This record gives sequence, structure tokens and C-alpha cells, in this order.
Amino acid sequence: MSISTCANTKLLPILARIVLFGAFFSAGWGYIFTTVPITQEQRDVLEEHGVPVETQQTSSTARLSTYQVHQARFMQDAPEPPKTAPETPAVADTPPPVTPPKSVEVTPPASDGSRYEATGYYMLSLQMIHAGWGETSIWLAKVVAWVELVGGALILVGLITRLWGICLAVIIGGTFYVVSIHDNGLFLSNPFHWADSIDAYNAMFAQAALFVLAIGVFFTGPGPLSLDAALFAKDRAKPAADPPPAES
Repeated sequence: MSISTCANTKLLPILARIVLFGAFFSAGWGYIFTTVPITQEQRDVLEEHGVPVETQQTSSTARLSTYQVHQARFMQDAPEPPKTAPETPAVADTPPPVTPPKSVEVTPPASDGSRYEATGYYMLSLQMIHAGWGETSIWLAKVVAWVELVGGALILVGLITRLWGICLAVIIGGTFYVVSIHDNGLFLSNPFHWADSIDAYNAMFAQAALFVLAIGVFFTGPGPLSLDAALFAKDRAKPAADPPPAES
């Protein structure tokens, strides 16, 4: 067997399965088992579609305590003023001004001090709703999250690989439409200016690459190191048939 044939039939399918596992299993895990903060507007959209959103009440006392801790920490880190006025140093010895740290962007609380959290796949639902998919977005996001989690795990071990390959290809194709075409609108702009928006550019080609890998696994199969090859191999050695009887 030549090197190119070995790479096409054995090495590349295994590498494709590893990449697909890393991308989809981690995404599915995040959608299902984590919660994310959402704004009050996003919470209203979800409740309009029948989704109850968990509310975390934050009292004014708790907010004041948090502010005091940060203020005390800032004052503790600041250098104490000298007791006696020091001599004016030379210009060359003057230390550069200290740049204050940038504030971290957080989800602002509602007017009553509440913060809202939702399971991760509801963020996917919000993207689908924004793309115009309506009520379908709520249950479809849950299906997508579970297919990514289960399909990503089983494609790694190579069980029913072709089915999971086409399922993941359909999911990443839908993601490509929602994110790159609808939200980012890259196909409405000049292709020579796509790289100006580097995040949208990277997301588009990452989605395209995952789609190619998933379709490739669907057509080529999982390769030799897989449960499919162990359970459903067609080229197993068969017992030799009995020779026909000799004519008398």
C-alpha cells in the first residue's frame, strides 16, 4: 500500500474524527451543562416564546459590599504616600504613569437589581430567533446541543460514524447560514474586505473547514481504528468454499 493510499484511508479519517470531536463535543457540553448571563431584553424574547428564565435577585447591600471590597483592594495596592516630602527627582528618574486596568464588561442588572441566567442552548435559540426561525428555535436548539454532544463523542470512537458525519455537517451548515450569512453578512460585502473583520472571517472559514471534515467522514468512513471497523467490517476473512466434486 502506497503512502498516499494509507493516508487517505487510515490517517486522515482518524484526524478528522479527532477534530470533529474536539469542536462539537465541547460545544454541546457548554450548551447543555452551563448557564450564561443574559440581558433583560434577551430574557423578554425567551419568555415571549414560552421559556422560563431563572432570576437571581441582587440586593443593594450586596452590590455595596462588592463595591467596597474592590475599593479597599484598590487602596491597598496603591503605594502609601511618603511621610516627608522627598526631593524632586530628575526627569530621567520619574517613573512612567500607571495606566489603570480596563473595566470588565458584564451584563448589566435590571432596574430592580435582578440578573438573569439561561442554559447555554438558549443563546443558540436567540440566534435562531433573530434569523427568523420563530418557535422552531426553542426545541431545535436543544436537539442541536444533544446531537453535538452525543455525535461528537461517538464519532471519536467511530460508532455509526457516517450517520453522525452527515448530522454534524447539517448542523455546521445551519450555523454557517445563521452566523456567517445572516448575522455577519459577509456574502453581502466585498470578498477582498472579508479579512477586515477578523473574527467573522475566522468564524466563517472554521465553519467551512468543519463542514468539509464532516462530509469527508460521511463519504470515506471512519477508518480502521474505529468500532465500525471492528463490528461491521465487510472484508473479514471468510472460510474457503468446498471445491466442486470431481467428475467421474
